[in-house]
Amino acid sequence: MPVPRATNARSSSPPHSRSPPGGERDVVLHRDGRADAGSDTVAVAVSQSGGTEEIVEAMQQAARCGARTIAVTNGADSPLARGADLALVTAAGTELAVPATKTYTAQLVALAVLALAVGDEQRLLGRLDDVPEAVSRMLGTAEATAALAAELRDVERMVVTARGLALTTAREIALKLQEACHLAAVGLSAADLQHGPIAMLDARTPALLVASPADAAVSAGMVETARRARAAGAGCTCSVATTPSRPSRTRESQTRTCRRSSPPSRSSCPVSC
Repeated sequence: MPVPRATNARSSSPPHSRSPPGGERDVVLHRDGRADAGSDTVAVAVSQSGGTEEIVEAMQQAARCGARTIAVTNGADSPLARGADLALVTAAGTELAVPATKTYTAQLVALAVLALAVGDEQRLLGRLDDVPEAVSRMLGTAEATAALAAELRDVERMVVTARGLALTTAREIALKLQEACHLAAVGLSAADLQHGPIAMLDARTPALLVASPADAAVSAGMVETARRARAAGAGCTCSVATTPSRPSRTRESQTRTCRRSSPPSRSSCPVSC
């Protein structure tokens, strides 16, 4: 996986020259185009191509209001990269298919590096070294994934749901299903799903649940979502990234999938759904 490359894209005055009176201020971007920001604000803009107009314009507006700007993009010479104070260029290479895959995962790495740097969490940086091996193990699930795809080949609608940090991945999966499979797929928070939209689920509209046992705060809610999906008659597919409870030099991480239209035993489903 490529390491994001940082470049100083836009020359500007030192941060202190843009400090507003009154100290720190949060950035607020209004729908009418106004923005409130200051030099203590950093605006991070993320775009695979670096050419998405509304993202470029929002970043430019934040800069005009005094914010420092960071671009995360795969386009080294894109308007977003050129206009930012700092550009994290993922250098993942050209996407050859409509669904963005490697650029999406590279952006996640770039944002993780940025977050760890801002939070001064140097002790956690080493965990990123485990990512290439985890990706290799994930690619080793191709046979199981193909079998699951065969089961779902006649599906025309699907709901992809998650909570916590997995929600963005659930929404990204829904987008990939729309782009590559022409499915009417929707990515929803499991909390939102249970407040009305769960009525969409039936025998012809399965639910794909994305979860991580490491995100214990939302695990119980995901189990309840799986139970309610089955009660609605929907096929329930659970995609769970698992990690061992004991720390080890090489962290085990894999994806298990199970498809259930009736209640499974606790031992058969990775989220005990």
